[in-house]
Amino acid sequence: MTRYCGRDFTPEEFQQIRFLIKHNPDFNRTRLSKEVCGIFQWLKPDGNLKDMSCRVAMLRMHRDGLIELPPPTCVKGPQKKIEFTASTDPQDPVVRPVNQLPRLQLKMVTKATSALWNEYVERYHYLGGSYDDFPCCK
Repeated sequence: MTRYCGRDFTPEEFQQIRFLIKHNPDFNRTRLSKEVCGIFQWLKPDGNLKDMSCRVAMLRMHRDGLIELPPPTCVKGPQKKIEFTASTDPQDPVVRPVNQLPRLQLKMVTKATSALWNEYVERYHYLGGSYDDFPCCK
């Protein structure tokens, strides 16, 4: 078995995915991921398909040479490179009981806080940066 995005895939499942791709040449990557989720009953706790996890998993399978995905139908243009600042550098973990943490505050989003959010997403979220940086996608 091989693990992708928190799910173990058997050699037989890789074969099923290859069969699905081969016999449905008109399916794009999104349609393929939805079909794979349906076939394997790969669902979120709310019962919806784990479509995004499946797309990430299938892209990694493709890069690992286990399946051959069709070319992407939507190719993104050059993306603005986000430079990392000290604001999003890793910090020491917080190790306090929850009742000793400060109260949460909600604040309006500004251009500055929006840029900070984008920097955090680029640095730490599995959709930003390299997939290899995130243990959930190995």
